[in-house]
Amino acid sequence: MGKYILRNKRKQPPPTSGRLVGSGFKLTPSGNYDMTNKKLENLKPPENKTDGVNLEYVTENCLLKSKLGPYDARNVRITNLNNPQENSDVVNLKYFNDNSITYPSNKNYISLKGKYRFTDAGDIPAHEKRTLIHVDYLRNNAITLGPNNNYQGNSKIIENVGDARVDTDCVNKRTVLKLINDLSLKPATGITLGANNNYQGNSKIIENVADARDDMDVVNKRSVMKLISDHTLSLRGTSKFQANARVIENLSNPIKGTDAANKQSVIKLINDMAVTGIDKVLFRSEDTVGTPNLPVNNQLTEVAVIGEKFTEILASLVVLTKDILFLKVQVNFEIKPGISVIKDTFNLEVFKVMGLRSPSERVYSNQVKIGTTHQYDTIYIPNLKKGYKIGMTCTSHTGIRQLPYKMFAVFERVF
Repeated sequence: MGKYILRNKRKQPPPTSGRLVGSGFKLTPSGNYDMTNKKLENLKPPENKTDGVNLEYVTENCLLKSKLGPYDARNVRITNLNNPQENSDVVNLKYFNDNSITYPSNKNYISLKGKYRFTDAGDIPAHEKRTLIHVDYLRNNAITLGPNNNYQGNSKIIENVGDARVDTDCVNKRTVLKLINDLSLKPATGITLGANNNYQGNSKIIENVADARDDMDVVNKRSVMKLISDHTLSLRGTSKFQANARVIENLSNPIKGTDAANKQSVIKLINDMAVTGIDKVLFRSEDTVGTPNLPVNNQLTEVAVIGEKFTEILASLVVLTKDILFLKVQVNFEIKPGISVIKDTFNLEVFKVMGLRSPSERVYSNQVKIGTTHQYDTIYIPNLKKGYKIGMTCTSHTGIRQLPYKMFAVFERVF
């Protein structure tokens, strides 16, 4: 039998302050405590980060669900919230202000902050009078400014317009009819409709008419004068008609000596003159003038021959094929078609070369002012023999090497 121990020798349990001590904590196989589904009461608020916490501490310091299910912040701010990543994330105030249109505090309007727009608006039903409208709706249903800075009625009628009071007011049909009726009872002083349904100016001038833009606009004198100048022979400050570098077509044969002549009449006149024994050859330079001389690549071209031919062309030189006692040379300058007249002074020189190795002899030198109408020089050269060569140079005084002029020369055998 077991050994009897005296009562006063037995181990006594520690004092319980009036409470009985229950079973102790159990250890799990992993070394953790197992409460066996029991509560741990009278737990002191934590002091260190590793201390256990009681329900009171959790309730006061954590975001808990309410009895209805959602989390209840109990009127306490949630701070340092990051920007949302998913559609279901909570947003912070900055993200909301940056991406939403809100009423400013103490104001009754919404600011778009100068960088936002309302877009992709749908159709607006007619009965929704308080709906915000989009641009297309405004353009289709209101009088707006067009590209030319004039208001556009968009082919619609403006109804219920009141009677005009001052001169700058918009007038309705009733006002216009009344004004027409009042004017019809007085002598005509303005533009009115006549019996043939055409407007009558009543011998008055319409002033301050703007330049016409479209074909149906009324034109002022300035527009008419410009149109005449662009499409007709017009008088300039020289009191001479200017063709503006254009061809005059369908010109009839001249009758009087002062009539303008067409090409056909000129050719006939030249042929008639050839019968009288006058010998002429017309040459033209291939390039424009202005270079120091007429080089080989600026060859002369024979344009026409009247009577008996007495010359040949060698590059830029005219070679005589007969002895000539007296040669008359006329040099003329003609502007290229479509180029404005350029006035300049040229030094025109004519020289003759007597043989293949003979030096050239200058027979004429003169300053020629080109750019004026019918400008030409006439030179007479005596005692020319067969084989002599005649050359011409034309040098600009302005330093411009090339000007848009062709040089023409008429060689006439006088004796």
